[in-house]
Amino acid sequence: MALPPPGNSISISQIRTELGTSNGSLRALSSLAGKSTPDAMSEFYGYSNAVTVNIDVYHPGYVGCYNLYDFAVQSSQAVNTNVNVTITWYGDLGGYFQGNINLLSGMSCRSATINTGGGVNCYGEYYNNVYWSMSPTSNGNQNYFPNQSYADIMPC
Repeated sequence: MALPPPGNSISISQIRTELGTSNGSLRALSSLAGKSTPDAMSEFYGYSNAVTVNIDVYHPGYVGCYNLYDFAVQSSQAVNTNVNVTITWYGDLGGYFQGNINLLSGMSCRSATINTGGGVNCYGEYYNNVYWSMSPTSNGNQNYFPNQSYADIMPC
């Protein structure tokens, strides 16, 4: 959660909480936040230590029924907790299927093979749309955000 905007008071303890540390002088906290000297409490008005981590999904562009296909998720930086990504693939003929990839803590890329089952046309379908969600949506200072989807490319 961001620190208060200008016109409000800010305490060293609030800055420590935002930075996730229990001690430190103003100089140490400013350095931790990437701020240069001279140090001032006013530097921290509206400051947030939160980081947006973009999650991209990689999926096949064409599928048939009861087949195995490779999917992958890639994050813009290593995640600090296990993030379960649920992917729903929608085809141009109205079929769809769903699968999960668990992006493990400390990793930024993971792939999995997902079975389409009978949810898509057995003659095959081209993808129309892909939807994905994450759980959890945040952890510590990281906020997980669905970003881009890519067809027929595998990053890992």
